[in-house]
Amino acid sequence: VILNGMRKVRKLRTRETILDDSAADWLPGPRQPDTELKLTLHRAIDALDPDQRMVLVMHDMEGYKHHEIAVIMGVPVGTTKARLSRARARLRIALQEPGKDQEAEA
Repeated sequence: VILNGMRKVRKLRTRETILDDSAADWLPGPRQPDTELKLTLHRAIDALDPDQRMVLVMHDMEGYKHHEIAVIMGVPVGTTKARLSRARARLRIALQEPGKDQEAEA
């Protein structure tokens, strides 16, 4: 089930790319998607630990509830919540603008 979910995400990414290319003809100029941000997000998700990535994809993208993910993965509900929290924290750090963390420290 999980591997099928990951395959579905890959398929959606491919479709997204195709749609982005074709949408360039009819979308107004200032609303163009930030492809660099999308690439950074995809790289950050791919860099997550497999368990964290799986929980993130299943919960935030596929819409599974924590108890469903726990049953599928064979772990306690608290573990899925912790993995999701860690995954989101790592994504926040990966997507943070350079220099922004230095401003917070100052």
